Amino acid sequence: MKKISFFLIFLIINTILFSQETKIKCEKIMNSGDCSSAIEINPINKLIFNCSNENFGNHLEIKNNSSKSIYFFEKEHHTIWLKFSCPYDALMSFDIIPMDNTYDFDFLLFKNNIENFCNQLMIEKLKPVRSNISRNNIKNNSISGLKIDAKDEFIHSGVQPTHSKAIEVNKTDSFFLVIDNVYGGKAGFSIEFNYYKNQNVNGTTIDNDNSNAVFSRIKIENANNGKIVAEGQSDSISGEFNLDFTANINEQYYLITESKNYFFSENLIDNSVNDDTSTSNIEIKIPRLEKNGNLKLHNLNFYGDSYEYLPSAVPSLNRLLSLMKTNSSLKILIEGHTNGCSNGVEDSQILSENRAKSIKSFLTKNGINELRLESKGFNCSKMLYPQMKTLWEQMMNRRVEILVLDF
Repeated sequence: MKKISFFLIFLIINTILFSQETKIKCEKIMNSGDCSSAIEINPINKLIFNCSNENFGNHLEIKNNSSKSIYFFEKEHHTIWLKFSCPYDALMSFDIIPMDNTYDFDFLLFKNNIENFCNQLMIEKLKPVRSNISRNNIKNNSISGLKIDAKDEFIHSGVQPTHSKAIEVNKTDSFFLVIDNVYGGKAGFSIEFNYYKNQNVNGTTIDNDNSNAVFSRIKIENANNGKIVAEGQSDSISGEFNLDFTANINEQYYLITESKNYFFSENLIDNSVNDDTSTSNIEIKIPRLEKNGNLKLHNLNFYGDSYEYLPSAVPSLNRLLSLMKTNSSLKILIEGHTNGCSNGVEDSQILSENRAKSIKSFLTKNGINELRLESKGFNCSKMLYPQMKTLWEQMMNRRVEILVLDF
């Protein structure tokens, strides 16, 4: 078996990668009214279109259609044509997000699987693989697109669902996407693509000291927003577990274990983009709750030079709170740490103490008796990475740890 490792550096790089924005200039947008002049886009990063086209192009590729058609608009009004190739074998979705939510954007998605597609579209009236011609819904900020939980591939006009069904794509599949701003307007929009794959995670939960099987409740949690996407449990005799879930390739996921008389564990699942959809034979070693036992919370970190914890720390905090409530005799020391002493040891000491106190405050505000909690700062004396070289190492130094005082 292999021990699960922490892919936090991958998470940071991945977050930076996918948070990049590509801005499309108005000059390009105004010249994209025809299929033959479609803008080639990279369907990974967020795409921002600074304006909307003021007309269709030189040709009406989409015209003379019934208002009840599920495949086509009646005709093009103010259209932008886009062309792209898929980067993954996956289930693809996207959101078209207007800058002005009074705008009504419709779209057709065509697979580019024949020669001279644009010419053939004019001649043969090729059918799209997805469409959505529904009326905009201001309650939904008039967002339209494809969703993994949508039911219909094609949506006709009127008060209808704003999203059509996501589509299975293969790497290098090519598509044309035509977006029609029905009633016009100068404001632009953005498009955000997402890709999903079915993922399996299996392995065993064992005692950190004696390697005996441990019965655990298992959760898969989205590392970006804390949403639970799968739940299960390990076998009480063998410790084996097996979970399936749908993973967004652009995001990362934690495997969480919760066991009686044990600390919880948080392990980041490798969700790197490859053909393997299984993370197999993971061995989760869970530390017992015992006096002088130490828990490093790998996701409980802080902003630089601040005792405000990162939003990503909230799920870990809630787990710590649950642990304290479940084990009423548990008393802990909250240890605060800093990333260096650049402003002097004294300032670093105060900062580390305040970080520990902020976690203590969270617990007391949520019903934990203050007598069960102690806090202490260690300035920069116990850095995990004294010679930090990456943003990830700096973040890991800005942390708290938990020491069991009594149980």
